[in-house]
Amino acid sequence: PGEARRPHYAEPAQLQELAELMEQLALQLDAAANIEVQVVPQGLRILIKDDAQRFMFSRGSARLDAHFATLLQRLAGILAKVDNHLIISGHTDSTPYRGAVGGYNNWNLSGDRALRARNVLVEAGLPAATVLQVTAQADGMPLLADDPENGANRRIELLLLTRQAEGLYRELFGEAQARVEYRAEGARFSAPGS
Repeated sequence: PGEARRPHYAEPAQLQELAELMEQLALQLDAAANIEVQVVPQGLRILIKDDAQRFMFSRGSARLDAHFATLLQRLAGILAKVDNHLIISGHTDSTPYRGAVGGYNNWNLSGDRALRARNVLVEAGLPAATVLQVTAQADGMPLLADDPENGANRRIELLLLTRQAEGLYRELFGEAQARVEYRAEGARFSAPGS
């Protein structure tokens, strides 16, 4: 027989269960300070960040620290078991990128970091098609808006999408004949040819 279907997590209770698995994993890896998981209307928001002792990336580069590589690899094992799609975003603080050669700046840096996170997840077993988008946010969405230079604004975010959020995303970005049907029980995405 074929491969077992992966479940799609859409209900807040299901997403909370997944969040708790990720939090347990973080405790096992001594990474509780490096991950925040929150159920949001669009799905599950997974924020991966520095702590006082460990930086996710070498300053000014997309070179990933081994601790964070392990965290992403182990998260891939959880994420690969569900049928939800992901958006991965990279964020920097507002400190200007030093040594900018050829126009390389925080936009490039945040995009390179998000892409590095995506590559680690995929190399660790996350199906590549699970990732809908990798995006650079630079310093445009700080966690600490009143302190944009604070290192706490540097992070990678994974947004695990519900079908409704995915449908809206696909509709927004113009997938040919993508349709979202709105019903009392939620939205249903219909891909072309389905």
